[in-house]
Formats: sequence, structure tokens, C-alpha cells
Amino acid sequence: LVEREMELRRQSLHSNTTGMCTRADFLEQAQRELLRCNEAGRGMALLLLDLDHLRQTNQNWSYVAGDQGLRDLASTLLDQLRIPDLVGRLTHHTLAVLLVDVDYDEAMLRVEALREAVSGPQGVFTASGHRRQASGGLTLLTSGDQVVESLIRRAEQALMLARSSEQIAVVLGSEI
Repeated sequence: LVEREMELRRQSLHSNTTGMCTRADFLEQAQRELLRCNEAGRGMALLLLDLDHLRQTNQNWSYVAGDQGLRDLASTLLDQLRIPDLVGRLTHHTLAVLLVDVDYDEAMLRVEALREAVSGPQGVFTASGHRRQASGGLTLLTSGDQVVESLIRRAEQALMLARSSEQIAVVLGSEI
């Protein structure tokens, strides 16, 4: 019974498709990091990533291929992160990357490394000629941020701008 309860808890905290944190777990952990960074006077950045053309992937190759594409992207992101960074699945196609203890310059370097990694080997699509693309929206922690949802709103605004370019793009949320 205890093992079953532990398994149910694990499933509630991690996406079955990607193995990453669920939205609820990501938000809880990100809020703790936001408070810690504010208290310590440290920086933090939030990057939202959408796997472009996921709907077309699902329609052309199946949901199995789309899910594998998400798993490949999640694996790529997880390989690039350090402790205490965090990655989670916020929606069906939106992944969140929390970069902890970073300033503007380091955040931009890390995002560029993530962008290059996302553009790298294509996993499930290697033989198809399909190029994996992602759009990204980035924002930095400001002194007025008390809840992680404020970062998410700014990163979502930046993501909407990046989506319109239909390429890998990162738009700094504070520029909106």
C-alpha cells in the first residue's frame, strides 16, 4: 500500500510523457526558488519553450512521434541544466526552464546553449529530414516579483512574440 501511494505521488508530480515536473510541482518548486533568490538578492530567469509544429507532427507522424519529440526535447534540456535549475511541462506543448542564481549575462549564455542544443540532433526525426524547432520566451526576476506567476506572464508574452517568427527565438520579457 505504501509503495502504491509513493508511485501515485510520483505520477502526480511528473509528466508521464516527458518525466519532467508537472505544472503543479514546477510552480511549487519555482515559487520556493523565487523566494530564496529574493531573500539572498540573487538572480533568476524563466524560459518558456514551445516545440514548434507539434500539432503537424502529431497529424503527420502520430501522437507517438509527437510524444517522442517532447521526450527528446526534455532529455536535451535536462542534459543542459545544473542543480538547482528546474524544468517542467506547463502545458501540452510548453516546457518551462527555471535558471537559478543567474544574472542577465549568464542567463543569455545559458539560453543560447539551450537554443543550440535544441537545434542539435533530432532524435526520433533524424531520418525524416524534419528539423526540430522551438520558440522561447525569457524573463528575469525583478525586485517586484513575489509570485512565480508574474514571471510566467512575462515569459508568455515574450513567447507569443517569438512564436510569430516561427524559428528558434528568445525575446527578453523585460523588453515587452
